[in-house]
Amino acid sequence: MASKNQAIHNRSETYLNAMKDVSENGLSVREAANKWGVPKSTLHDRVSGKIEYDRRSGQPPILTKAEETHIAEWLIEMAERGFGLTKDEFLDIARRTPFTNNRPGNRWYRSFMTRNENIRLRNARPLEKKRAKISAADVDQWFTCYEKFVNENGLANRPAQIWNCDESGFDLQGRVGKVIGPASTKEKPYKVITGTKEHISLLPCFNACGQWMPPYILLPGKRIPNTYNPLEGGVPGSAFSVTEKGYMDTPAFYMWLANHFIPQLPPVRPVVLLVDSHDSHIDLATFEMAKKNGIEIFALLKNATHLVQPADVGLFGAMKQSWYKQVRIYSQQNPNTDITKKNFCSVFKTTWEDVMRPGILIDAFRKSGIYPLNRAQITDDQVKPSLVYANSTTATASSQVTSSLLEQPCSSQSAPCSVSAHISTAESSGTFPPSSPVPGVTTVTNSTQTAFSVLDNTLEIPVRDKYRQRMEEGYDLPGSPVFSARKKLYLLQSNDNFPHIITSPLSPEETSTTPLTAPLSINIPSSQLLSSERVSPVLSEILVYPSASDNSNKPKNNKVKLPNFMTSESSMKILQDQKLKKARELAEKQKRLREREEKREAK
Repeated sequence: MASKNQAIHNRSETYLNAMKDVSENGLSVREAANKWGVPKSTLHDRVSGKIEYDRRSGQPPILTKAEETHIAEWLIEMAERGFGLTKDEFLDIARRTPFTNNRPGNRWYRSFMTRNENIRLRNARPLEKKRAKISAADVDQWFTCYEKFVNENGLANRPAQIWNCDESGFDLQGRVGKVIGPASTKEKPYKVITGTKEHISLLPCFNACGQWMPPYILLPGKRIPNTYNPLEGGVPGSAFSVTEKGYMDTPAFYMWLANHFIPQLPPVRPVVLLVDSHDSHIDLATFEMAKKNGIEIFALLKNATHLVQPADVGLFGAMKQSWYKQVRIYSQQNPNTDITKKNFCSVFKTTWEDVMRPGILIDAFRKSGIYPLNRAQITDDQVKPSLVYANSTTATASSQVTSSLLEQPCSSQSAPCSVSAHISTAESSGTFPPSSPVPGVTTVTNSTQTAFSVLDNTLEIPVRDKYRQRMEEGYDLPGSPVFSARKKLYLLQSNDNFPHIITSPLSPEETSTTPLTAPLSINIPSSQLLSSERVSPVLSEILVYPSASDNSNKPKNNKVKLPNFMTSESSMKILQDQKLKKARELAEKQKRLREREEKREAK
């Protein structure tokens, strides 16, 4: 496909050079055609402006170049805002009456994608709504706070003292993926999977120098296994905890910090540990222990760990892919053995050795902007989904996509075909010309003009004008039964007043003397009148961006928010006050219980 597009591009350049020789260098059309090896008649058509210099062979596209560029940029913007369209959704948006069944087909879709090489069908990643709301201002505020913290603690040039930890779950069955199979059948081949439906969480911890600590395993369950050692065959120095669901909780995080992280830290202090704002990481006893050991805990931007968490940005993706590969290899080599809590660590060891390399770990800190400290690592495109939640007004593509093509007005030469002309003239006057015989055609009559007039007169003027513009441009108005009814009535009464061709064509003499009042097709723009730079104003109504409704009346969460610097004096005081408040509430509750019991005994 690339070679074909390159050939088309080269041919367009050839015609452009030939046209320059004619217009600037004084060559005749014949001389320029011979010089550049192009057909004289074809070059003449381009020089005269009859067709465009880069016109491709075959039928002209339904949409102009500027309209297709408009749509392509809108598709890119939608994807960057987190609301990218699937193929079917895009074809529904691109509805236009010349298409079969009022919808573009696969052939048009493939041609559109070929003509617009800046877009392609891609796999999407899920993004939670709370993450989509993170704006550039939120990122700016967090980086300002973090930079102040780093400078005040003298950590700006000490990557070995900047650590990050985070947990991630691993499916014991892995992923099936694609396999090579027979081409003679449409049936998908099976892929045998071993393992259970359980998952096991793992907590890696590493610093900006690429140094790491052995993994901390979180096993689901209620008691420590006593019949086997789950760490057997795993990474040396690993440790584990058992939690009810296999996720990190407050006691497990305290145990990890006290028995795993602190004992393995180098003696140099201070050390900063970057964590997310999960509830399991917020605990007064944990913070007090960290403070005593010269460890400062700093919270990453809430709901933005996909942007600023080194483990999320640069480690977990590679780790999951390596794990799925190891699961497939293990299943092939041991088809009768499941991966369970008993042998997870031994299977995972290869994955750990594969991805925990200094280059990957250092790059994870760099990509997240944590070290070296660089706010610019988080681009505006990465927080573009927040635009959907920035305000409650719907923004159109023509007002927000920054493209000069989108700002060009409609060409005065871009009149639609003859039916559109009839629409604009006949409808505006409210009358329709009487049926008149045309040589070579047979008329078909139908009395629907009254019904059309009644419906049209009930519409408000802005609505009526919008409907007319849609019909002139050849666009549908999905979800509007009134528009559909009006369109059908208009076409039916048009059959009364503008005859269809159903018999022999006109003779050459009749063609030259008889004005054409019956269009050959309905709502199809004339290729001779369409300008390549024309953008239909109707696109501004169709190509809109999603916008969240105003939720200012939603009850606000009154939970006290801790500073990012979690082991700071202000943060510790907030937690101490909360602890004291809970103790008082508990004492008050117990007091009321005792009073009720005393009243019962007194009776």
